[in-house]
Amino acid sequence: MAKKTKQEAQQERLSLAEKRNRQERRNKKSRKEREQEKRKKKQERDRRKQKGIPTTAQQSIPYIRMLQDGICQVTKTFFSKTI
Repeated sequence: MAKKTKQEAQQERLSLAEKRNRQERRNKKSRKEREQEKRKKKQERDRRKQKGIPTTAQQSIPYIRMLQDGICQVTKTFFSKTI
């Protein structure tokens, strides 16, 4: 094995540093993208809260009250029997 000269060793270190810098730049882009996704998700949640979109099954079933005999009052004048 031949020994590396100072110039070759320095060149190798520089190339490794360049590789690291490139990787860091790629990671920064992905971080920015992740932050944008987080912002979009938060905006979507806020929009849902403002519109009153149901988030659970109980919230999505519209009824006024449930009687013990299985009759459900859906509106003031409409009743439904569960089976």
